[in-house]
Amino acid sequence: ARAWQDNSGWARVIVEYRQVQEEPHGGQSAQRIVVERISDGAVQLIQGPVELQEGGPYRACVFARTPHAVPLRIQVRRPGAPYTTYAGRTFRPGPEWTACQFAFSSPVSGPALFMIMPEDHGMVDVDDASLEPAPPDSDVPPKEGNLLVTGRMVGAVANGWAPGRDEPDEHLDSPPPWDMQAAYRYVPPSAEEPDPHVVIRGEDAAQVSLYSPPVVVNAGRTHTLSLDMRAEPGGIEVWLTVEDSERRSGIRRAVTVTDRWTRYTASGQLPLAEGSAFAVRICPLAEGDLHVRNVQLVEGEGPVEFEPAVRVEVAVIPEAPNGLVFDGEPAALSLIGAGDVPEGARVELAVHDLYGNVRRLPNLALAAGNRFEERVSLEAAPEGARGLFRVEARVLDAAGHAISNVGQGLVARVPRPRYPDRLLPDSAFGAHIPLDAPSARLARNLGIKWCRIHDASFITTWAAAEPEPGQWRFFDDRVELVRSHGIMVLGMLDCAPAWASDAPDDVRGYFRRYYVPNDVDAWADYCRAVVAHYAGLVDHWEVWNEPWVGSFFRKVVDGEQVGGTPEDYVPLLRAAYTAAREANPDAVVVGVDTYFTEWTKGCLEAGAGGWFDVFSFHQYTERMPGTPHGPVASMVGGHRALLAEHGLGDVEVWHTEGGNAAPATFYRGLDPLVTSDGTREAVWYARYLLTALSLDVRKFFLYTLHAYPRLGAHGFTPLEPGGYLQPWAIAQANLAHLIEGTRFRRRIRTDDGVVCLTFEGDGRQVAALFAERDAVPAGELTGTAAVDLWGNATTLQEIARAPVYLTGTAAATVMRALEEPQAHRAGRPPEARKPYGLARVPSPAF
Repeated sequence: ARAWQDNSGWARVIVEYRQVQEEPHGGQSAQRIVVERISDGAVQLIQGPVELQEGGPYRACVFARTPHAVPLRIQVRRPGAPYTTYAGRTFRPGPEWTACQFAFSSPVSGPALFMIMPEDHGMVDVDDASLEPAPPDSDVPPKEGNLLVTGRMVGAVANGWAPGRDEPDEHLDSPPPWDMQAAYRYVPPSAEEPDPHVVIRGEDAAQVSLYSPPVVVNAGRTHTLSLDMRAEPGGIEVWLTVEDSERRSGIRRAVTVTDRWTRYTASGQLPLAEGSAFAVRICPLAEGDLHVRNVQLVEGEGPVEFEPAVRVEVAVIPEAPNGLVFDGEPAALSLIGAGDVPEGARVELAVHDLYGNVRRLPNLALAAGNRFEERVSLEAAPEGARGLFRVEARVLDAAGHAISNVGQGLVARVPRPRYPDRLLPDSAFGAHIPLDAPSARLARNLGIKWCRIHDASFITTWAAAEPEPGQWRFFDDRVELVRSHGIMVLGMLDCAPAWASDAPDDVRGYFRRYYVPNDVDAWADYCRAVVAHYAGLVDHWEVWNEPWVGSFFRKVVDGEQVGGTPEDYVPLLRAAYTAAREANPDAVVVGVDTYFTEWTKGCLEAGAGGWFDVFSFHQYTERMPGTPHGPVASMVGGHRALLAEHGLGDVEVWHTEGGNAAPATFYRGLDPLVTSDGTREAVWYARYLLTALSLDVRKFFLYTLHAYPRLGAHGFTPLEPGGYLQPWAIAQANLAHLIEGTRFRRRIRTDDGVVCLTFEGDGRQVAALFAERDAVPAGELTGTAAVDLWGNATTLQEIARAPVYLTGTAAATVMRALEEPQAHRAGRPPEARKPYGLARVPSPAF
């Protein structure tokens, strides 16, 4: 398009640009972007530079459509180094024209590039792109009433209200287990207190918070937060903010709460930010019970008296931990409501599944009053299906008019783990979890058999194990707890206590521990002591987390803080390997912990070879894996080539940290900025693990299940607020149930882009099939019995991007067909060749 240019020459990509005239959004044509390959780097279509003014309000907009679910990032960035991003968001447009737009306040005066960036292979059309000053406030009508639809907070951690906990610096290395369920308590209306309220259990050290669901506001305008609070004991200081996902806020106030109900207010101008979605945060700063009710956020200076957004507020609370049940178990839920329930009111219930189906349940009649609580059960239902189910409830009056919010609860049904409490050293399924009972139970129930000690607990790191010289701390009980759930531990040998590094005194918090140790002998003594102590409980050890990241591996040179180098890392690796093997001859040392091939090359050239038993790498990507030049194939291929050059081609490879950080939620309408319901991320997850296994990557550790996500700010935690599940977890449980105890045997890629991966072991055979890109007709496999991504029985009609699994005789039949010698088929005419496994094409990347 005119004035636009490709800026992808620095990347390893194949992209084509076309002008299309089929139904443009506006004008005569649209810009089509066809991405064939992204091996490294990014596809960038840019315009500019354009001049920005510091503090100026701007609005960026691009209309987009894609039949391939291509994520599309729109961003505004500095033209040259250090390539600072001033604003940006990733969108997930559908097949119809979608407005991808956001507003922002420029942090600088100067030139900037307007960038359109498809983040995966496939086709996307873009049209009517604009970057212009945002309209004056006077042109936008004010939002009326209470912006918090669920200001009564019915159910406490429900309807998108989210828990949060920030540990103090002194607890970061060994945080005590936290009982999240006990920290938030819902109190229904009563004769003494007709309004419902929530009790937040504050702590002296950690900051316990409760966040509202995010709401879209008219940013740049004054808003007022008001709420009722009382404290036991009185005098608790409470921090009130209204903030976005980056914790930018225009409303901040600390108040001292008495032991009597009092209404507190805070006002301020909310900043212009991408998406302009803000959440209320309530954070007691001392130990005690903080009672909260009637939360309200309005545009303007008032009113401050509570005006509920709906007549009745309803919540749906699954009774099972994490909302997870197994095959054959009923899924019980509580329906809780408060407000003005009229005569003749009823609850309308619907169950939404991962296929887009909706099943209506019988209505529940309600008695008039100010509260209700009902219990419903999905008796091994819907119809015994596996998957994730969103149960929606709303209250109707006698005339059938909706008078409530839509309460939503999530229930997951998965197969029971095949080996629930057995330790399986060869299992590929890992994650980062806290070493506590609720987290271990969730991991076990999803078929996860390994956990990695990183910032989910820190307990084996030097800073945690020896906070002062000669003062040792060990946490056998926590390790034994997760092992009792059938989960093995990958320990970490990393971090340095302040006394053992050159960390500046003014550096505090999370990254203080990540300075290069200044005494390799002292480092070796630590490694020896920790490995010896945990021998038999922890026999696998990784040396340092992400040393290729400057913030995780720092040193001070001539008064300047700089990132460590391979020459700094390899001596630590060598010392750790030697000490670990001396302390425990059965110890397995995992090393290099790389991402970029430059780090791998530097470590190998610095002499890392021979000082690790397992090579590890990290990768985060939203690109769909499973193609010959996809993200995992490109990553593993690059590192294996370097290992082979140094005589290490046979070394075992683990993926010790990674995932897909794309925001997603299976709730409907609770997060105004998220457009993915998580099904694409579930497809990504299954394909990533399958592809990694086919490349002989022996383990994958998902990051992370240890933080406290909230809507609008999921970060790296693919869970819903309160620990409820997202679709990827269903795919994980199903995949683990199918292939745990087997080993990858064979990979075939057909000439029409179908991939078949076969697994055998433990008396079972499994074949996984998926299309690299567009769906392909099933051909002679039409009607074959299979298991889909969610674990439900299906019959093949086509092979799509989502993996399907053949088991038993069906898998054996496919395997025999795949094993037919190539020479035996050479004389067949093309039309006689079978479409799956019988017409191979070269695939050197695999």
